[in-house]
Amino acid sequence: PLKHKLTLRIPAKDKTEIMLAKFAQEDSLVACGTSDGYVRIYNLLKNTKIAKQHQHQGPVVHGHTPVNALRWRPASEKLESVGATVLAANTNGHLFQFLAKTGKQLWHGVESDNQIFALDYSSDGRHFATGGRDNVIRIYDEETKKTAHNLKG
Repeated sequence: PLKHKLTLRIPAKDKTEIMLAKFAQEDSLVACGTSDGYVRIYNLLKNTKIAKQHQHQGPVVHGHTPVNALRWRPASEKLESVGATVLAANTNGHLFQFLAKTGKQLWHGVESDNQIFALDYSSDGRHFATGGRDNVIRIYDEETKKTAHNLKG
């Protein structure tokens, strides 16, 4: 648990705004999505940024799209070997999964012609769901990253 006041700031030179912030289950890590398309991950116990990862590997082709949804994958025995991961989404329909301790991108997916506004994990971490402009809730299998169900109406 945090025992002292802590302030983490994104430098003004980055010219971005924080869109959302989420704690990891163990409360020692926090991730934030920003308007410039980055996911930043902080270690609160060490008062340090441990990762800053852009949605895109390599050059940004379509400009900076804000990260407007993110969730930590719940811990489970099956997934423990990978470590803490963050799933993030933007309004261009892109989904990204990052390894928290390094910021390495583990997966990238796209929901074509959709803007993703929300996402969440099942309590056991075996599935995640997305929702967006097309009014379809997509349930994904965490292991395969394939859509398991589409819920409409």
